[in-house]
Amino acid sequence: LSSIMSTALFSSFIILLMQTALNKNAFLSKVELSVLLVVTHITAIRFLFPFDLPFMKNLIVKDIWPSIFIFLSDTEIRIAGYVISLSSILLAIWLTGIILLIFKEISSYCQLQTFIKNSALQQNSRQTAYIDSIICLYKKRISYRLYITDQNISPIICGLKTPCIILPQSCLKNNFWMYALEHEITHFFHGDLYLNFLYGIIYIVYWWNPFIYLLKRQRSRLLEMHVDSIVTRNMNPKEKTEYLESLLEVKRNCTSDKLKNISSVSFITNSSSDFSHRIKLIYKNLEGERKGFQKLFPLLLCSFAIIMCCSFFFIIEPYGIKPEDESISVEFTPETTYLIDNLDGTYDIYYNNIYFGTVTEIVEKDKAIKIYR
Repeated sequence: LSSIMSTALFSSFIILLMQTALNKNAFLSKVELSVLLVVTHITAIRFLFPFDLPFMKNLIVKDIWPSIFIFLSDTEIRIAGYVISLSSILLAIWLTGIILLIFKEISSYCQLQTFIKNSALQQNSRQTAYIDSIICLYKKRISYRLYITDQNISPIICGLKTPCIILPQSCLKNNFWMYALEHEITHFFHGDLYLNFLYGIIYIVYWWNPFIYLLKRQRSRLLEMHVDSIVTRNMNPKEKTEYLESLLEVKRNCTSDKLKNISSVSFITNSSSDFSHRIKLIYKNLEGERKGFQKLFPLLLCSFAIIMCCSFFFIIEPYGIKPEDESISVEFTPETTYLIDNLDGTYDIYYNNIYFGTVTEIVEKDKAIKIYR
């Protein structure tokens, strides 16, 4: 439990710092987008492995943190004649939430598959020829399927192995479909569908952490901005304007996001704020705004690195004594205690110069106590 809470605490600090960066357009240059994406992915990986590692050190905390743990472990609630600890109830709620979210994702996946079956499969069309030309640029051979629907949805891609692209009929009225297809194919070749699935698992497991929803939004915004930057980096001003118009047109026509799940990525996100940031990053010249933050960005990056290293090297460990046990408990400190090394793997403990007992190992919190040989 300590390792899970420590992971959540350190990661939450990183998420808050990330939000600071994303609120400033000055940070969102192409290079910085890649850096922020890496930080986001490392944070996600830390969530996936909230375990004590052999090289980790314990940070003993004696205030607030121990009281929380004692409250969770000792508080008991009587339900239908049964006495159940509060920690057991919370664990049951956690697992119930995970099960419900898994069923929700399965339902969304089945809904998406049904929608695909009811859409028109495209073969040997202008759109498929354009997709083939994009795939050639990546010098890879993949199988794919393209469907056209009359529903007002955002263009979407799904499928971890064989990509399936769904394009709304409204995109075919002009050349906007080219930009939508290139955007979705770029998602696939940069592994965004796999990342989306990975993040989906994290959201399901840590649904109780309010910061996980902020991470979800941050990751979605960064992902779309990153793909936008890749797609538009070689465009001339006219093409870039058309790309922006395609985004605005799809946003205007999109009336449903019912197909979104952990196995898909779409052209447009729901958040108006995120969409506004995408438009500004593509269209505006941020050079003047960036100058004011050139010195602040390295500081922010160092903060990310320090907090992330702390999450991998330290575990916040609560240390406290229950009030009812204080009268019969002894706390070993460097001022009151020392150890004698018996040279056979055991240590004699002396408390206030009086022999107290023998131990075979020294726990982390007692390593500051002096050892005599």
